Amino acid sequence: MFNPQFKYAKISSAVNGNMKKGVIFSTYSALIGESTQSGGKYKTRLKQLLQWCGEDFDGPIVFDECHRAKNLCPVGSSKPTKTGLTVLELQNKLPKARVVYASATGASEPRNMAYMTRLGIWGEGTPFSEFTDFISAVEKRLVLISSMEV
Repeated sequence: MFNPQFKYAKISSAVNGNMKKGVIFSTYSALIGESTQSGGKYKTRLKQLLQWCGEDFDGPIVFDECHRAKNLCPVGSSKPTKTGLTVLELQNKLPKARVVYASATGASEPRNMAYMTRLGIWGEGTPFSEFTDFISAVEKRLVLISSMEV
Protein backbone atom coordinates (compact mmCIF):
# COMPACT_ATOMS: atom_id res chain seq x y z
CA MET A 1 0.00 0.00 0.00
CA PHE A 2 1.49 3.37 -0.95
CA ASN A 3 1.78 5.65 2.00
CA PRO A 4 2.07 9.31 0.98
CA GLN A 5 4.09 9.77 4.17
CA PHE A 6 6.86 7.50 2.85
CA LYS A 7 10.19 9.19 3.29
CA TYR A 8 12.21 9.76 0.15
CA ALA A 9 14.42 6.78 0.90
CA LYS A 10 14.60 3.13 -0.12
CA ILE A 11 11.10 1.69 0.34
CA SER A 12 12.46 -1.44 2.02
CA SER A 13 14.55 0.58 4.49
CA ALA A 14 13.89 0.84 8.21
CA VAL A 15 12.79 4.45 7.78
CA ASN A 16 9.87 3.20 5.63
CA GLY A 17 8.89 0.14 7.64
CA ASN A 18 11.13 -2.45 5.91
CA MET A 19 8.49 -3.17 3.25
CA LYS A 20 9.67 -6.06 1.07
CA LYS A 21 6.54 -7.25 -0.73
CA GLY A 22 3.16 -5.78 -1.42
CA VAL A 23 1.00 -3.74 -3.73
CA ILE A 24 1.53 -0.05 -4.16
CA PHE A 25 -1.38 2.21 -4.99
CA SER A 26 -0.34 5.68 -6.03
CA THR A 27 -2.04 8.76 -7.36
CA TYR A 28 -0.51 10.44 -10.39
CA SER A 29 0.34 13.41 -8.15
CA ALA A 30 2.29 11.12 -5.83
CA LEU A 31 3.99 9.39 -8.77
CA ILE A 32 5.43 12.68 -10.02
CA GLY A 33 6.21 13.91 -6.50
CA GLU A 34 9.71 15.11 -5.66
CA SER A 35 11.62 15.72 -2.48
CA THR A 36 12.49 19.31 -1.65
CA GLN A 37 15.29 18.14 0.64
CA SER A 38 18.80 18.46 -0.69
CA GLY A 39 20.88 15.33 -1.17
CA GLY A 40 19.72 11.76 -1.07
CA LYS A 41 19.52 9.08 -3.71
CA TYR A 42 15.71 8.93 -3.96
CA LYS A 43 14.57 12.45 -4.79
CA THR A 44 11.47 11.26 -6.64
CA ARG A 45 8.72 8.72 -5.99
CA LEU A 46 9.45 7.27 -9.42
CA LYS A 47 13.03 6.47 -8.38
CA GLN A 48 11.74 4.83 -5.22
CA LEU A 49 9.32 2.64 -7.16
CA LEU A 50 11.91 1.69 -9.77
CA GLN A 51 14.37 0.66 -7.07
CA TRP A 52 11.72 -1.33 -5.18
CA CYS A 53 10.49 -3.13 -8.32
CA GLY A 54 13.97 -3.85 -9.68
CA GLU A 55 14.85 -3.94 -13.35
CA ASP A 56 13.51 -7.51 -13.83
CA PHE A 57 10.04 -6.65 -12.50
CA ASP A 58 7.46 -8.52 -14.58
CA GLY A 59 4.37 -7.85 -12.51
CA PRO A 60 1.42 -5.69 -13.46
CA ILE A 61 1.24 -1.92 -13.63
CA VAL A 62 -2.32 -0.69 -13.90
CA PHE A 63 -2.78 2.90 -15.03
CA ASP A 64 -6.33 3.60 -13.88
CA GLU A 65 -7.78 6.83 -15.27
CA CYS A 66 -4.80 6.71 -17.64
CA HIS A 67 -6.09 9.67 -19.63
CA ARG A 68 -4.31 11.75 -16.96
CA ALA A 69 -1.11 11.08 -18.96
CA LYS A 70 -2.64 12.19 -22.26
CA ASN A 71 -0.56 15.29 -22.88
CA LEU A 72 2.65 13.47 -23.72
CA CYS A 73 2.47 14.80 -27.30
CA PRO A 74 0.77 18.17 -26.95
CA VAL A 75 -0.37 20.21 -29.91
CA GLY A 76 1.43 23.40 -30.86
CA SER A 77 4.22 24.89 -28.81
CA SER A 78 3.14 23.49 -25.43
CA LYS A 79 5.36 20.99 -23.65
CA PRO A 80 4.59 17.45 -22.50
CA THR A 81 3.20 17.22 -18.98
CA LYS A 82 5.25 15.81 -16.14
CA THR A 83 2.60 13.13 -15.66
CA GLY A 84 2.84 11.98 -19.29
CA LEU A 85 6.63 11.92 -19.19
CA THR A 86 6.69 10.01 -15.89
CA VAL A 87 4.19 7.39 -17.08
CA LEU A 88 6.32 6.88 -20.19
CA GLU A 89 9.53 6.65 -18.16
CA LEU A 90 8.02 4.09 -15.78
CA GLN A 91 7.11 1.87 -18.74
CA ASN A 92 10.50 2.33 -20.39
CA LYS A 93 12.43 1.53 -17.20
CA LEU A 94 10.36 -1.62 -16.49
CA PRO A 95 10.24 -3.27 -19.93
CA LYS A 96 9.09 -6.66 -18.60
CA ALA A 97 6.15 -5.25 -16.63
CA ARG A 98 2.66 -6.07 -17.82
CA VAL A 99 0.73 -2.85 -18.40
CA VAL A 100 -3.01 -2.23 -18.29
CA TYR A 101 -4.48 1.07 -19.49
CA ALA A 102 -7.90 1.75 -17.95
CA SER A 103 -9.93 4.82 -18.91
CA ALA A 104 -13.29 5.68 -20.36
CA THR A 105 -11.71 8.54 -22.32
CA GLY A 106 -8.15 7.32 -22.97
CA ALA A 107 -8.44 7.53 -26.75
CA SER A 108 -10.85 10.44 -27.17
CA GLU A 109 -8.23 11.98 -29.46
CA PRO A 110 -5.70 9.63 -31.11
CA ARG A 111 -2.86 12.04 -30.21
CA ASN A 112 -3.67 11.44 -26.53
CA MET A 113 -2.55 7.81 -26.85
CA ALA A 114 1.19 8.56 -27.04
CA TYR A 115 1.88 7.16 -23.55
CA MET A 116 0.23 3.83 -24.48
CA THR A 117 3.47 2.36 -25.75
CA ARG A 118 2.61 -1.22 -24.72
CA LEU A 119 -0.31 -1.50 -27.14
CA GLY A 120 2.09 -2.70 -29.83
CA ILE A 121 0.64 -0.45 -32.51
CA TRP A 122 3.83 1.57 -33.13
CA GLY A 123 7.51 0.88 -32.62
CA GLU A 124 9.89 -1.84 -33.76
CA GLY A 125 8.15 -4.83 -35.34
CA THR A 126 4.78 -3.06 -35.71
CA PRO A 127 2.93 -1.52 -38.66
CA PHE A 128 4.07 1.99 -37.64
CA SER A 129 7.72 2.63 -36.76
CA GLU A 130 6.93 5.82 -34.83
CA PHE A 131 3.94 7.20 -32.96
CA THR A 132 3.82 10.10 -35.44
CA ASP A 133 3.37 7.57 -38.30
CA PHE A 134 0.41 6.08 -36.45
CA ILE A 135 -1.13 9.52 -35.90
CA SER A 136 -0.65 10.47 -39.56
CA ALA A 137 -2.39 7.30 -40.72
CA VAL A 138 -5.29 7.77 -38.30
CA GLU A 139 -5.73 11.43 -39.23
CA LYS A 140 -5.74 10.61 -42.97
CA ARG A 141 -8.42 7.99 -42.42
CA LEU A 142 -10.49 10.36 -40.27
CA VAL A 143 -10.38 13.00 -43.00
CA LEU A 144 -11.41 10.40 -45.58
CA ILE A 145 -14.27 9.13 -43.40
CA SER A 146 -15.54 12.63 -42.60
CA SER A 147 -15.44 13.64 -46.29
CA MET A 148 -17.39 10.48 -47.22
CA GLU A 149 -20.08 11.38 -44.67
CA VAL A 150 -20.78 14.73 -46.35
